[in-house]
Amino acid sequence: MLVDYGSRRHVMIRKIRDEYNFRNEGVLEVMLKVRRHKFVPKNNRNLSYNDSPIDIGNGQTMSQPYTVALMTQIATEMTNTKFQITNKLRKTSGESRVLEIGIPLDNLHYLTGCAGNKPPSLTGGVADKRMATRVLEIGTGSGYQAAILSYFFDEVFTMEIVPRLAKRAERVLKKLEYNNVFVIEKDGYNGWNKSAPYDAIMITAAINEVPGELFGQLKPGGVLVAPVGKSYSKTMTRYLKIKHKFPRSKTSFLPGKKMMNDKSKIMKIGESKFIVETFGKFHFVPFVEK
Repeated sequence: MLVDYGSRRHVMIRKIRDEYNFRNEGVLEVMLKVRRHKFVPKNNRNLSYNDSPIDIGNGQTMSQPYTVALMTQIATEMTNTKFQITNKLRKTSGESRVLEIGIPLDNLHYLTGCAGNKPPSLTGGVADKRMATRVLEIGTGSGYQAAILSYFFDEVFTMEIVPRLAKRAERVLKKLEYNNVFVIEKDGYNGWNKSAPYDAIMITAAINEVPGELFGQLKPGGVLVAPVGKSYSKTMTRYLKIKHKFPRSKTSFLPGKKMMNDKSKIMKIGESKFIVETFGKFHFVPFVEK
């Protein structure tokens, strides 16, 4: 019997939007387009759009849809990603934004980095004038999160220590033509310095403490997102690398309000300073390293 995965995907989006009060239109549009079931092993494919993690083998899981949405949002909202640029053009050109999920989104050709789609022609050469953006994902797993990120960044480097998972994810991503995603079969604990610096780094497994090497691979203004902590429940945390120097005065310096919230604090890590924000408790499989 044929399964209507498209309808299930719409239901998933409604649940993220309505039950979790998640209102980031860009992330919802991308998640509606990406075929999550293609990244799930066949024996669990019927669970693809459930509101829960999915076993993908080797003791690893694909994250719950809401977790994917939240991590994508907090990794991209502070960076100059291409999705934000194209959406700015959509607003100025009078194109309507879609939040009423439930109808086919025929205007998804505006997204760049799409699997099998050519990038749109951006008025005024905006895409040509900006620097290419890069993200490093540590913990490829199924490859689904990397596919989502491919719509927001020009290049996605994703690391997976488990050979079977790395090979499967690479195969699926290539088949679906996510040509700006590069799978690296390697322990990701110290990141991937060969392609640094990155606009964003995302760790998709529970980790007690973020390795210092990763902070050094971020661009100024870049963000690192990870579930961090020593307890079973990890705290979703974002580290924003501050671009500018602090003034030498008795008056404490705080970045603009857009960069801070009531859960923010400023920390010095190595030679740089970071704005550190938290976004609640989550459960993840443990970080795997050699």
